[in-house]
Amino acid sequence: MMEIVVSKYKENVDWVNQLNHKTYVFNKNIEENHLFEHNLPNVGRETHTYLNYIINNYHNLPDHVAFVQGHPFDHAPNAIQLINEFNHNDSFLPIGKIVESDLCCEIPNQIKKYANKYNFEIGETAKCVPGAQFILSKEIIKNRSLDFYKNLMEGLKYDVCPWDAYDFEKCALTIFKINV
Repeated sequence: MMEIVVSKYKENVDWVNQLNHKTYVFNKNIEENHLFEHNLPNVGRETHTYLNYIINNYHNLPDHVAFVQGHPFDHAPNAIQLINEFNHNDSFLPIGKIVESDLCCEIPNQIKKYANKYNFEIGETAKCVPGAQFILSKEIIKNRSLDFYKNLMEGLKYDVCPWDAYDFEKCALTIFKINV
């Protein structure tokens, strides 16, 4: 079984009706709270939404979870197809291209500070999926403890666009211990 987590602000999310899996749209636009069952404060970008889902479902995760933005098509024009045709024998699928950070030389000090702040190792180069959109197995999510995710969430609670959200995007594959 797979569930889809959509982090929405002002995007039109009618496209989710084309998905073949249980989908949770997490609305972050207070003006639309009456339209959605799942509402979150507009903080921490999509990272806050993803971590909120992981923390609240950690002990009851489905086999796979797709994490996407409210308009995933900027980074993955074929997002719907990738999600609907996902091979459930796989443990990971990027929804978009994997990019190597070493195209810009070494990882900026900001990313290294983020890794140190949350106590995980990162090398001189890293790979990321722009937009932090991917499908993960519950085993991959559980490569880290619930407390680890709660700790990451602390840096996202107070600002719409905190640096931690951007740093998570750049480090997500390392955070989830995905080697590609």
